[in-house]
This record gives sequence, C-alpha cells and structure tokens, in this order.
Amino acid sequence: MTHNILFVDDEENILKSMERIFHGSPFNLFFANSGEEGLKIIKDQEMSVIISDMKMPRMSGVEFLRRSKDYCVDATRIILSGYSDIQDIMNAVNEGHVHNYLTKPWENERLKIIIYNGTLNYEKNRQMKDLAKELQEKNKLLKEMNSNLEEVVRRRSLELFERNRILTLMLSSPEPMTNIKETLNSLMNLIGPRKFYFHMDSAAGLEGLEQDSPPPGAIVEKAREIGKTVLLNEYLAVPFLRDEKSNGILFIYPFVEEDKKFIHEINSLMKLMSLIFKQQYYLTQSEEILESYDVLMEELSD
Repeated sequence: MTHNILFVDDEENILKSMERIFHGSPFNLFFANSGEEGLKIIKDQEMSVIISDMKMPRMSGVEFLRRSKDYCVDATRIILSGYSDIQDIMNAVNEGHVHNYLTKPWENERLKIIIYNGTLNYEKNRQMKDLAKELQEKNKLLKEMNSNLEEVVRRRSLELFERNRILTLMLSSPEPMTNIKETLNSLMNLIGPRKFYFHMDSAAGLEGLEQDSPPPGAIVEKAREIGKTVLLNEYLAVPFLRDEKSNGILFIYPFVEEDKKFIHEINSLMKLMSLIFKQQYYLTQSEEILESYDVLMEELSD
C-alpha cells in the first residue's frame, strides 16, 4: 500500500524541511501552508497521515485536524507544536482527534518513526473496517440463509402434510376427479393462486374439471420437445409420467424465475397426480375386465 502524507504549516521553511527529510521515502508527499489549503487537498485525496502545526493564522491546527476527520476518517493525525504547554496538547488530542504530537525543534529520527507508526495505524484502521464490513455482510448472508432455511422447512412440512392428505384420500375415495381436484388445491396452497391447464395424451378422466385457456401452441410443442419441467414465457410446464412414458403436461401460469424455489414441491405433488391417473387407468381396466367376465358368464349360461 502506498501512503499519502500531508504536512500543514504556515512556515515555508518547515515544509521544505519536511520535504528534505522524506525525500526518497516510499510515501506520496503533500504540502499546505494553511488549514484552508489543507482541506482543499484532502477533499480529493485520501490521507494516511496528517501532520499539522498547532499555531497558524485564520485556522488553528486543532480546528484543521478536527475538520479533516470529515474527509479522512481513518487518517492518523499528528500535531506539531512550538510550545510545551500540556493543556494545549490535551485540547488538541481531545478536539482534533490527534494520535500523537511533536514539539519544535524535533528529532528527525523520531519524526520518521512517528510517521511510519502512523501509516501502520492507518492500515490497522482500514483492516478493522474491512473486517467489520465483511463480518456484517456474512451476518447478513447468514440471516438470509436462516430465513431461507426456515421457509424451505415450512414449505416441505406443508408439502408432506398435503401429500399425506392426498394419499389418505386416494385410499378412501375411488373417484379420480376428486383426488385430482384436491391435488390441485394442495398445489395452490403451496405456491399461491395460479392458472393451470392440462395437455393430456388422452383427455379421458378430465371431464368435469374446469381449466383455464391453453397456452400458445408453440409453448405446448416446446414443452413436449423438452420433456421435463421447464419455464417457458411464464408458463411452467410440468410433465407427468406413466410407466416412465409421458402421459401429459400440466401448465402453471404465471410462473417466473423467482418461483423456481417451488419446483421441488411441485414435482413431488405431480408424482401424486401421476399416481392418480394410474389409479384411474387401472380402475377402468378392472371395470372392463369385470364387464367382459359378466358377458362371458352370460354366454356360458345360455
């Protein structure tokens, strides 16, 4: 990290001395002969260390350092005083947010050490801020993850409840249409009110089910071509299978990218829907077999 150092003093010879002392240093050096000029510089440049004379006309060093905090929050502030009055130095520390001080005349080596320590202090402040920001972001992310987890648990619990309810109904009721309607109700309980439309290979078994208007033909063809759950122009196409082969597609509308969080629950209930159609198919087959048996028995009895 390259550090910017600002020296503020109304005496030109002091500024020139500072320039000579730090010539060839790894720092970017800035100089101002008044507090007003110093403020203009730090409005555009972030400073690691600011060292200012205490006694200056118009704006004192204490006032300048106090105001500098509005622009360079993390900078290390150092006061340079030609006086040894403890009270003045204490005021500078309290009012100007000063970290250290030097008295005139100063020792060059001590000045260098104080400036170097000031850059370390600046780095520490920035690192602490970065860590605090990172911690805040991670806490926010953790909070969101916990919130999302709670929502997932809530949805999965509701899904299990609805699945058990439908399975119980299927065992107690041989009416496929009743079970289909209840499964659709369960679906809407999970994802909220939506429009739906069945595109079936065979329309048998859907008599009496009120459906919304079908999606555009291009959407239907695309869904049949893809053959798996897919979002197409706010239509969610969910295939359901019988004997591992496509038996039809349920279109749910409107459905957007954000709603994909419901895909697991929707696919789960669609498996139940497929089971209902299987149940309907086998019941129909059973009735046809029984009818054929009755006809056969009549023929044999003649």
